[in-house]
Amino acid sequence: MMTISICGRFFTKRISAALGATVVAACVLTGCGVGTGSGSARPAVTMGPGSLSGNVHGGQQPVSGSTIQLYAVGTTGNASAAQALLSSSVTTDDLGNFNITGLYTCPANSLVYMTATQGNPGLGEGANNTAIGVMAALGSCAALKANGATTNINIDEVTTVGAVYALAAFTSDYPNVGYAAGNLGGITNAFATANVLVSTSTGFAPGVAPVAGVTLPTTEILTLSDALANCIDSSGPSSAGCSVLLSAATPTGGTAPTNTIAALANIAHNPGANVAAIFGLVLAVAPYQPTLTSAPSDWTVSIYYTGGGLLLPGSVAIDGSGNAWVANGGGNAVSEIATGSFASGSSGYVSSSIVGAQGIAIDASNNVWLANTGADNLLELNSSGAVTATITSGISGPAAVAIDGNANVWVTNFDGNSVAKFTAGSPAAGSPFTNAALSGPTGIAIDASNNVWVGNGDGATVMLFNNSGVYQNSFTDGLMIAPGGVATDSTHGRVWAAATGISAITGLTLSGGAVAGTPLSGGGISMPLAVAVDGSGNVWTANNVTAGSVSGYTTAGVAMTPSTGLGVLNSPVGLALDASGNLWATSVGDSSVTEFIGLGTPTVTPLVASGR
Repeated sequence: MMTISICGRFFTKRISAALGATVVAACVLTGCGVGTGSGSARPAVTMGPGSLSGNVHGGQQPVSGSTIQLYAVGTTGNASAAQALLSSSVTTDDLGNFNITGLYTCPANSLVYMTATQGNPGLGEGANNTAIGVMAALGSCAALKANGATTNINIDEVTTVGAVYALAAFTSDYPNVGYAAGNLGGITNAFATANVLVSTSTGFAPGVAPVAGVTLPTTEILTLSDALANCIDSSGPSSAGCSVLLSAATPTGGTAPTNTIAALANIAHNPGANVAAIFGLVLAVAPYQPTLTSAPSDWTVSIYYTGGGLLLPGSVAIDGSGNAWVANGGGNAVSEIATGSFASGSSGYVSSSIVGAQGIAIDASNNVWLANTGADNLLELNSSGAVTATITSGISGPAAVAIDGNANVWVTNFDGNSVAKFTAGSPAAGSPFTNAALSGPTGIAIDASNNVWVGNGDGATVMLFNNSGVYQNSFTDGLMIAPGGVATDSTHGRVWAAATGISAITGLTLSGGAVAGTPLSGGGISMPLAVAVDGSGNVWTANNVTAGSVSGYTTAGVAMTPSTGLGVLNSPVGLALDASGNLWATSVGDSSVTEFIGLGTPTVTPLVASGR
C-alpha cells in the first residue's frame, strides 16, 4: 500500500500483494460510532480480552465515519438473521481506522464476520455514501477472543468479494448470514474458503500461498472488486457507478439492492446476468490489479485443480468433512481435494489395485467405494485412502456406485446388464439383479424410501428396483434417449436423469410420471452426462463437450444459466454438491476438477439415501 497526503487527507493505493500488506505507520486507532442488530439468542461465552483493529478502504482511499459491526452468524436457517455483537458503537476515524477492545462476548460455537457500512470515501467534509457495504469473513469468535493480542483486519472490496462468494449459499445481505440446523460444518468450511480466496489481514488476494496444481481466481476477484469500487468511491446510490451496479445486480422480478454487499450477493446468485454491464464499471486505471482484459462469460468464481493424481477423472463424491474424492480413469490413484489444496498429496492415494476407476460414493462412516472398472471389481477405501477390501463377486463392468440408507452399497454393471447389492458389514459377495429390458446401465441413485433408480444407458428409460432388488417398472417422458447420470430429490418427490441422447434433462415423479415441463433443454445443455440436485431442489448438469459448462434449473424448471451455461470446462463428466453450496465438476478433457464457489444450495454430505 502506498500512502500519500493531499491537502491534509491521506490516500492509499494497493499496487501489489506484497505492498498490500503495508499499513499506514502513523495511524492512531480510535473507536466511536453505531452498531446494533438482531438475531437468534444463544448462550454467551465470556472470553479473554483480545483486540480487533484495522482499516476500512474503498478502492484507493480510506473510508471515514463508516459504521463497524461484528456479527455472529444466524443459526435458524440459510440466510437467517445474524446476531450483532458490539455492545458499544464503533466508527472509523479520518484515516479509516478502527479499534475494538472488550466490546463483545462470543455466543457458543459462533462464527463471526465484520462489516463496514456507509461512510465518507474522501469526498470532502460531511459526505456520506449510504451504498457502501464491505465485509470480512473472520471465522471462529472464540479464536479471536482467545488470541489475546491485537488482530489486524483490513476490510475492503477484495475481502468483500471473498466473503460474499464463499458465503453465498448462506447470505442475502450483510445482516442475514446464517445456516440451517446440522450444517455447522458446511458454513465453517465456507469461512475457510473465504480465507483461502482473500486475506483479511492484508485486504488483498489470494489469502494463501499458491499450491502446485491449484489455480485461485485472484484476477477475477480483483476485477469484481474494481467494479464495486466504482460505486464505493462515489457520492452514493444516485452516482453513475452505483446506479449501474445496483441496477445490474437487481434480480429479474426482484428488488434492487441498496448497498454493495447485497449487490454482490445478487451477482453471486445470478452470475450469468448483466455480465458486460458489471465489467463496464471497471475503470481503465483500476485500484486493484491485475484485472481481466475482457468481460468473462459469467461471474462464477471457481478454483481450478490439476495434478494431485488427477488423470481422466470420472465421478466425484463429497465426504463428511466437505472434501471431494475423485475416481480417476487413468493412473492408479484416487484424489482427495480440500478447498485450495490436495488432501491426498501431489500424487493422490496411489494403489496398484486402482485401475480405470469410474464411479465413486462415500458412506456415512466416510468409507470410500470405488467402481474399479478397469480391474472389474469394487474397492473399499478407508478415510485415509488405503484399500481395505476388493470385491469381485457380482461385478461385471462396474460403472456407478450409490449408498442406501441402510449402508448397503449398490453398483451398476454396464457389461453385466445388472444391478448388484452389497450388504452392509459383509460385502464380500453381491447379489446381482437384472431384467430383460436392462441394458448398459450407467447412473444410479436411491430415494428416501431406499428404492433404487437406474439409468438404462442403452435403452430409453429409467428403471426402478425396490431395496430387495425386485424390478418394479420402467419410466420415460416419451423423449428420453441414452440416460446417463441419475439423481433423486426426495424433498420434492422427483428423479432426474441426464438424457444424453437429446441434450436434455428428464424429470420423473417418484411414482414414475413425467414432471411437468420436462424434458428440460436450453440453458446451455449439450451432451449432459452427470446430474446433481442441491439442497433447494435445483438441478445441475455437466455438459460433456470440449467447450463444456454446467447448467442449472430451478425446481420450477426455469433455467438459471445463460444460453452458454456457466463456467469454462473441458468435457466435464462428474458433478457433486457439498454442504457449503460449492459445485464440484470433473473434466476428462484436461484432467481437472473445478470447484464453483457458492453456486448451489448446501446439501447433506456424504450423500447417502437417509441424508438426501
